[in-house]
Amino acid sequence: MIILNELDFKLLEKYCSILPGKFKNFEALFRLLKRQTDNRHTTNNQIEPWIVWPSFFNGKTFSEHKIFRLNEFDISKYKNISEILESQHIKVGSIGVINIPNRLANPDYFISDMWSTTKPDKNHLIHSIQKALSQGVINNSSFKLSLSSIFYILVGLLISLRVKNIFTYLLLTIKAIRDRYIRALWLDYYINNLHYYLFNKNKTNFSTVFFNAGAHIQHHNYNNSIIYNKYYKANSRDYFPEILAVYDKILGDYIHNKSLEFIVLNGLMQKQIPQGVYYYRLKNPDLFFNLMGIDTSKIQLRMSRDLTLHFDSARKLKVAVSILHSIKIGNEKIFGELVVDKNKIYLTITYNKKIKSEVRVKNKNLSLNALNILRVIATKNGSHISSGTAYFSRRFSLFLPKRKIFITEFLGLIIRFFKT
Repeated sequence: MIILNELDFKLLEKYCSILPGKFKNFEALFRLLKRQTDNRHTTNNQIEPWIVWPSFFNGKTFSEHKIFRLNEFDISKYKNISEILESQHIKVGSIGVINIPNRLANPDYFISDMWSTTKPDKNHLIHSIQKALSQGVINNSSFKLSLSSIFYILVGLLISLRVKNIFTYLLLTIKAIRDRYIRALWLDYYINNLHYYLFNKNKTNFSTVFFNAGAHIQHHNYNNSIIYNKYYKANSRDYFPEILAVYDKILGDYIHNKSLEFIVLNGLMQKQIPQGVYYYRLKNPDLFFNLMGIDTSKIQLRMSRDLTLHFDSARKLKVAVSILHSIKIGNEKIFGELVVDKNKIYLTITYNKKIKSEVRVKNKNLSLNALNILRVIATKNGSHISSGTAYFSRRFSLFLPKRKIFITEFLGLIIRFFKT
């Protein structure tokens, strides 16, 4: 199963039509049997990949599985597709699927998404490669890697390298030195080559590989697409042909292999936000919370704008909640999402307007220059929508309804496929 997370297939089809013959594997994909997908019973704040993909893999809606954040998979005890298939003596593997734990007894290989902490793969090399990749993703903007991470990434590259991949690797590596978006594409290309190697080496029966670079680039560069010429600026860079070029090579490893049956899907999609919104992170969380008088035992940085604050007493937590509610820019709270759970506070920086030099961050006692406190991590012009698209190889036509498919129905579909 090939997951191109959140990619706007309708937009990619338009590129294929204006550049005929350039992306032949995508053209072949778009000729396959397809179904629209949707997420049943979701509200706007539940259309997030760390909520949607657990629904896909365990066949349960959010109201049933209740997984709302990254690393909360232990809340749900429902078995996912891989666990069910493994219990039926089917060989399984997984790379990069977001917010899915490793509860498998003996997978051929398992690499979690780059933000989750779950049981490591039993193979030391695979586990070490995962740790190295996680460090690379978390430090993508600064491009900082430890020597051990560089070593294990190179080992993974060498064991999975094929002659036909060398030129693409060289081209992406040169571009990636200065461009964090191309670094994300380099990672997805690397993940695919590692997956292709492990899948064939182990003769795995059911495998899932998850690609997220397209979603990341799309979030920040929708308005740079030349297809959206109403918003396109002549000096902007359109990354969509580069997304297509890399993913076209990835699809080529699977789509023409007559011995494979596959599903290619995005799970959910994005829509364009022409005006864009700003996403911020704290420059120095430890210093900031100390200045604000918040006494934490641990500060955990999470994906994007999110943090978790840990406390060693109920009194300190109560004081922190009061202070956090008072921190504002103008009349707007910085932390518009604040959830208390036992000894923790889950925080999201929701302030999303452009910050000018004179703007101040204030609470009852302090007034600080906002540009000294916050840094822009993204200007997003793509937001999530619940619908998506799935493409199927021929044999799946025996199992598909004629209507759209809800995300929660894929578990049953795949289980039925392996029973025939």
